[in-house]
Amino acid sequence: MQDRSQSDTSDSDTGARRLSASLDRLPQPIFSVLDGGCFENLEDDFNEVGVPCRSLFREGGDREMRRDGPWFVNVRERAAREHVEGLALEMPCAVFWSCPDGEEVLWRHLRTINEILIPDQNAPGNDGAYGKSVKYERVLFRHWDPTVLSDLLPVLTPEQLARFFGPAPVILFNTTEERGLKRAMRSGGLPRPPTGPLRLTNEQIDRLEEAIRNKSARSIAEYLRETAPEVVDDIDDAELHRQVGKARVSGNKLGLHTDEDLGDWAFLYVASRGEVALDRKLVNYVKSGAGGDSRDLKLTPAQRLRNAMESAAATDGGR
Repeated sequence: MQDRSQSDTSDSDTGARRLSASLDRLPQPIFSVLDGGCFENLEDDFNEVGVPCRSLFREGGDREMRRDGPWFVNVRERAAREHVEGLALEMPCAVFWSCPDGEEVLWRHLRTINEILIPDQNAPGNDGAYGKSVKYERVLFRHWDPTVLSDLLPVLTPEQLARFFGPAPVILFNTTEERGLKRAMRSGGLPRPPTGPLRLTNEQIDRLEEAIRNKSARSIAEYLRETAPEVVDDIDDAELHRQVGKARVSGNKLGLHTDEDLGDWAFLYVASRGEVALDRKLVNYVKSGAGGDSRDLKLTPAQRLRNAMESAAATDGGR
């Protein structure tokens, strides 16, 4: 049997070669936009290694938002490119843009897509029915997050894709999905891009949310296959996906939202065949801290769930 560390190293080397070779094939020059939220202080990190970077947000705004936002890097120099490639392989934190028109053209374009218009979720009856105009709200478009692009690009129309790509013929980014390296190309048949920010429809929001739910369910199902085979081995993929979907819905109602937290809840849900969602004592405790002491009221639902799981494990272990 191959040693796990050797296998991990081999996979890492293969991923590094694929990323480097894919970047070599892009029309030059290439640039990268990195997600500052993945790091303690990305600007300081780049300064320490001597790689120039600049924020895509205006100066003078919220310092934390600027720190955690998008950082633009010209990866023409070998040292800069190798540094960014290493970061991109560690986590999905970078999007590589090809732009033959040059740095300033791409820089200006990216600044114009930092925000996007979506239907206002707080406006009642805001579905455009009966010819009524839809009210939109302006929100941050995290185009520097590979996970966001992986979900969003497939639902965009040709006009929206033209607006997104702007002067760039192709982008490249790494994700945590199987065969995580993805390339998106600007088709030669795209129409002239519309002016103004990207604007999504209610139908696109629904498709996007469904795609995110399905991806989350697959991720949680894979987590259960790896960590709790004794619970899920007798369940086929379709049924496990269905049960995880139900667990996500009930978990969201408790205040659980990340895949990690929902994975814990899904484990209990699948192991109990859904009965855990009917345990009012546990449900009330996770949701609001009811039944616990005053310290539990200050915890998040995820923290209360882990407390309950650790308590149950300790009780079972003491028998």
